[in-house]
Amino acid sequence: EMEFKKEKKTFISKSKYAEIKQHTVYEGDIIIGSFLADGVKCIVLPRLEETTIAKADCFCIRINHSLLCKEYIMFLLSSNPMFKELSGLLRGMTR
Repeated sequence: EMEFKKEKKTFISKSKYAEIKQHTVYEGDIIIGSFLADGVKCIVLPRLEETTIAKADCFCIRINHSLLCKEYIMFLLSSNPMFKELSGLLRGMTR
């Protein structure tokens, strides 16, 4: 289920954005959820009309698109072997 769900978006004030603008994400960034209890969830960010930031429970990977295929990285990160590897590294934690 690798699709971006626009209905889950929330909004912040311009003053709050000024405080956290270093977390701005862009089309083509790979966004990964930090909770692993249900498996690794990630998406290649589509083009959005609004300026967008990664929430506190997400990580952003920005790759050089001329060197790597972002969709391949997304599928790799979402794979069962990667989930097992990350789960083994975290030792009982869900993040």
